[in-house]
Amino acid sequence: MYIIFTRYDMPPGYIIKLLVIMKLTVFILITTLMQVSAATFGQKVILKENNLTIERVFKEIHKQTGYYVLMENSEFKSTRVNTKFQNTPLNEVMDFLVKETDLTYTIEENTVVIKKKVPSFLERLVERWASIDVRGIVVDEKGLPLVGATVKVKGTEKRVVTGEKGEFYLQSVEERAVLVISYLGYESKEITANKDIGAVRLILSEGKLDEVTIVSTGYQEIPKERATGSFTVINNQLINRAVSTNIMDRLVGVSSGLLQNDGTGNNLGISIRGRSTIFANTQPLIVVDNFPYDGDINNINPNDIENVTLLKDAAAASIWGARSGNGVIVITTKKGSYNGKTQVSLNSNVTIGGLPKLSYVPNISTSGYIEMEKLLFSNGFYAQIGGYNQPALTPIVEILIRQRNNEITEGEANTLIAKFNHDSRDDFKRYLYRKPVNQQYALNLNGGTQNQKYYLSAGLDKNLNSLKGNGLERLTLNANNTYSFLNNKLEITTGIMYMYSNVQNNGISPGSIKYGSYNTLYPYARLSDDQGNHLSIPKYRQIYLDTAGGGKLLDWNYRPLDELALSDNTTTQNDVQASFITRYKFSKQLSFDLKYLYGRGNSKADNVNAPDSYYTRNLINRYSSISGDVVTRPIPLGAILNRTSVDYKSQNLRAQANYSNAWDNNNLDFIAGAEIKDLVSKIGDDIIYGYDKKHTNGSPVDNVSLFPNYVTGNSMQIPYGSFEQNKIDRYVSFFGNIAYTYKKRYIISASARQDASNLIGVNSNQKWVPLWSVGGSWILSDEKFYQVNWLNYLKIRATYGYNGNVDKSVAAYLVTQQLTNNVYGNPTSYIQNSPNPDLRWERIGMLNLALDYSLFNNRLSGSFDYYFKSGFDLMGFSSLAPSTGLTVFKGNTSNMKGRGVDIVINSKNMDNAFKWSTSLLLSTARDKVTAYNVNPTTISDYIRGSSPIVGKTVYPVFSYRAAGLDAQTGDPIGYLNGAVSKEYGAILLSANHEDMVYNGSLLPTIFGSVQNAFTYKNFSLSFLLTYKLGYFFRKSSVNYDNLLNGFGYGHVDFDKRWKKPGDERITSVPSLIYPNSTERDEFYSFSESLVEKGDHLRLKDIQIAYSLNGKFKNTSLFNSAHIYVYLNNLGIIWKANKSGIDPDMIPTPGQYSSIPLAKTIALGLKIDL
Repeated sequence: MYIIFTRYDMPPGYIIKLLVIMKLTVFILITTLMQVSAATFGQKVILKENNLTIERVFKEIHKQTGYYVLMENSEFKSTRVNTKFQNTPLNEVMDFLVKETDLTYTIEENTVVIKKKVPSFLERLVERWASIDVRGIVVDEKGLPLVGATVKVKGTEKRVVTGEKGEFYLQSVEERAVLVISYLGYESKEITANKDIGAVRLILSEGKLDEVTIVSTGYQEIPKERATGSFTVINNQLINRAVSTNIMDRLVGVSSGLLQNDGTGNNLGISIRGRSTIFANTQPLIVVDNFPYDGDINNINPNDIENVTLLKDAAAASIWGARSGNGVIVITTKKGSYNGKTQVSLNSNVTIGGLPKLSYVPNISTSGYIEMEKLLFSNGFYAQIGGYNQPALTPIVEILIRQRNNEITEGEANTLIAKFNHDSRDDFKRYLYRKPVNQQYALNLNGGTQNQKYYLSAGLDKNLNSLKGNGLERLTLNANNTYSFLNNKLEITTGIMYMYSNVQNNGISPGSIKYGSYNTLYPYARLSDDQGNHLSIPKYRQIYLDTAGGGKLLDWNYRPLDELALSDNTTTQNDVQASFITRYKFSKQLSFDLKYLYGRGNSKADNVNAPDSYYTRNLINRYSSISGDVVTRPIPLGAILNRTSVDYKSQNLRAQANYSNAWDNNNLDFIAGAEIKDLVSKIGDDIIYGYDKKHTNGSPVDNVSLFPNYVTGNSMQIPYGSFEQNKIDRYVSFFGNIAYTYKKRYIISASARQDASNLIGVNSNQKWVPLWSVGGSWILSDEKFYQVNWLNYLKIRATYGYNGNVDKSVAAYLVTQQLTNNVYGNPTSYIQNSPNPDLRWERIGMLNLALDYSLFNNRLSGSFDYYFKSGFDLMGFSSLAPSTGLTVFKGNTSNMKGRGVDIVINSKNMDNAFKWSTSLLLSTARDKVTAYNVNPTTISDYIRGSSPIVGKTVYPVFSYRAAGLDAQTGDPIGYLNGAVSKEYGAILLSANHEDMVYNGSLLPTIFGSVQNAFTYKNFSLSFLLTYKLGYFFRKSSVNYDNLLNGFGYGHVDFDKRWKKPGDERITSVPSLIYPNSTERDEFYSFSESLVEKGDHLRLKDIQIAYSLNGKFKNTSLFNSAHIYVYLNNLGIIWKANKSGIDPDMIPTPGQYSSIPLAKTIALGLKIDL
């Protein structure tokens, strides 16, 4: 061969000899092939199935033809193909199977032998001299680089994976070779190799879109198929489906295991997989771009968020150690991309809401209230009212007093009373409320070059709330830049997020309007007369106000509508997060990160009580004294400022080594590092008298001396509001995580973290016990023995480990709080926290068993997780001997358990021109206290929830056992020692459990959502249903003791009360008696008569959108545009209770914050330039 290749002349006769050899060779080959064909053409194969392994095809070939197929390559046997053989000859079947591989086959007698192709010496030589080096970039439809895409030379095993800039480089590729470029969730693409391919654009494959899932733990990003833990990823599309100014509203109903409920015990009102503690922190840890976020999560603009990952089990969350016990929410903000073209996006919307339904608040009716006032008056309740300086009385009582004093006749009194047929809620609706309007604007720019990527954004929100005078203005700025140096070995990222907000709290809630000093407002009060004049609400008796001070005091009338105009209550917030991240790559496998985050935030709430405000005038008058014509005012004229400030400063520093290597059938990922955190927070209150807002100064006052109160004559000090609290939290942590994958289907992982802190005791820090987790998963459907064709994907996961939690209300050291001086003038204080050197983290162990699945070629997919968790060393109270000087001790003395499931079912119901998909989320969460050292003694302790109950949920609903109403008196009937009784005092002190009922959990034990999405051409429609099941709530009702003493608004149930024999068959509301019995009220308020099931189904929202994509192909105006309409808070579809109550908003008289959110409609436009 070498001579033929290099010489240009040949020996004589060589050509003739060569031609003879070629003729003989061709003759032999043709004869052989005809013999083989004669045998094989007669063998036909019929096989039409999808997603079959090649090994299964081999078995079918043998079954139908009798031919055995032999080969050694087990990986090839596990390859899956779609077959459409209909009487297909065997040789054509084999050609199909080995197509695009480096394999060939031969047929010998009744056997097909498959072997690897062996290139000839000439082929190897040509390949060596005709090869080229290939460069290119793989991008998505938007031109953004795809990191981790596979570029393979077709028919060979030569392949590479794209780097962080989407770039790839292949050496020694045949000049006309075909490259196969693939990426999870995208259609593969084949191109012809050349030296500079440029950008290769891949298109999303809707059938595989669910596979494109990267989970972020805050320490690393890993493909979900290689994860052993329980993660939920909420992508940008799902986040932006809803319209709101905060991210938490957008997570409700779109993640399994996440519950929004006021009973969660934290500011966010959410929990992940139920409750994991009794008294400690219940809020999930919030992580933003790799670091815990110490500011207000509502400060983050949702339009800057790329995705959110929920870490729900130990394997997912334990890397966060002592702060991960309640789950972790990892927020990843948007970033630019290398080699990405500059993109500009604008999102703008306006939301309009309805007026709140004030009638939902169950206030007593006007007629009922007047009836009650007449009853009290006739029974001498107001007989002792005489002095003009007594607390205010209602207009009806003033009329009845005038009638009693013979100033007016009974007929005149009735005429005057008849005029008070007004419902104060009508005035509230007219003067205090409006339809809310929220505006939101978001502009961002992102892109990148070969060595830089960037993201810039600005957001503006302007909200006018439903209460007049309340609103929000917020500005957010975000900048993130990454630079690459030294041939991509060194990467430096700088980022800054800034937020400024101005919250106006100038509105007047109806619940804050009171007559007298504390009495709740009577239901017939008016804020304005028919001519529009602002009316006053009596704080003192009007006859007293008309004469007090002889005209020398300030106007002492309280007109709520005047206050609305004078109110100046504003909270301003500033928050900045600055980060610096550097990564150095020592090799493709090993890199080192150094990350630093500085956070600083402050909130200042200034309530400036204007000189003409009632608060200022009343306070000045109460401390004034008059001597002749001289008025002495210890409190100077002018405004009064009440200020509350909150400041924090945090620093985080993390050093982390990353190792990732793939060889043969192995993948190994490992991280290890250490971090320190320092958080300094400060809270302060202050009162400034004689405040001048323009010059921001005030006047000093004497806060020490005693001054006589003008109204009561009692001596008292001027209110002094100076208060300051400083707190420092410090952590030092070491962590590590390792994951190993074999053959892309066997995965094991482990993590460990040790936290030490000044929050826990010295002994606990010295023990150095880490929190850890282990996990494993097995992709069973990739096994060659797996033959379940309809269940095309099946992954089994199992994890176990420990998370931690902390209770910041306790400390390891002695803490005292100073009180006022005693009668001898000596300083006094009390012990707020006793020393505890053994104070330690709460530990939550969790076992998670799970399945991930896909059926019928991804028509159905989802997951099933079962978890069981045990809480150890939980904070709880223990009784102490009185000789210790303390009655109770709070420490790590309690335990609890919890269990539940998270089920996700996604279905593609229709997938053609008209698309319809459904997503069902179902979660259960049940908990039980297993150890607690303080036991209730009476059934009232159980019912009032004064302490946790061993064997029951942390939030149980107990109630007094009820037997209806007495047919003769209308008294409520209970049980005492198992027998019916009306001895209310004895019932309240009973220790017999037969006298009470355990209703169930206060928090939902089953919850989830159903989302349906429809798409046709450029139109899309989706709606979200949420549900909560398996829980109870206690509704409010009439409390006669509060009503008769002016402490409560009275309840609408007053009109439903028992009035005559026979009423007990139609009502459960007791009769009104005078004088009242507080024990009777207590029994009824907590009886089983007022407990209802909370189960309900809610239509949360609907989104309708129209895409203008494709309408502007011939213009350069913009790339895409979307118009959308979003309807929210659409109401309950079904509920188990018959009382008309929304279980998420249990109504209470006078509590206008318990009104269900009004329906809203948002109209928006999103444009990509």
